[in-house]
Amino acid sequence: MRQALSQAAPPHSAGETDERRVLARWALWDFVEGVRLWEMWLLQSWTEVRRRDKRTALGPAWVTVSLTIFAIALSLVWAGLFTMEVREFLPFLLSGLLPWTLISANIAESCAVFLAGEPLMKSRQFPYTALIYGVLARNTIIFGHNIVGYALIGVICGVALTWQSALLLP
Repeated sequence: MRQALSQAAPPHSAGETDERRVLARWALWDFVEGVRLWEMWLLQSWTEVRRRDKRTALGPAWVTVSLTIFAIALSLVWAGLFTMEVREFLPFLLSGLLPWTLISANIAESCAVFLAGEPLMKSRQFPYTALIYGVLARNTIIFGHNIVGYALIGVICGVALTWQSALLLP
C-alpha cells in the first residue's frame, strides 16, 4: 500500500499543470471574447424581452405591472399582519422583491442556458459566456423596467428618494 502511494503522481504533476494552463487560457479567452461581443448579446436580450410579451397590450411593461399588482396584494395582507400602513409597507416590500426577482431569475435561467444554446454551440465556435451574458442582460433589462415601477410606487406612497435609495441597484 505504501509503495503504491509513493509511486502515484503528485496532484500537481507537470502534465497536469500544462493542461491547467491551457484550460485557464481558454477560459480567459472565452470571458474576454464574450465581453467583446456585447452588442450581439445585448441586442439579442432586448429582442427577447420584446418578443416575450409581443402580443400583450402592455408589451414588456407587463412584467412590471404584474409584479406591482402582486406586491400590492401582498402588502395589503402583510401590512395588516404587521400592523403597518400599506403606504409604508409597499415600498419596503418592493425594495426587497425587486432584487430577489433579479437574482432568482438569473439563477433559474442560468441552469438551462447551455441546454437552450446546445444547437448553436455544436454548430459554431464562439465564446460560451456570451450565452450567460445574454441571460444576465435580459434580466437586467427587466429589472430596469421594474425599477421604473418602484419609482412610480415610491412617488404614489410619498417615499423620499435619497442616496440610500440607490442601494437598491447593487
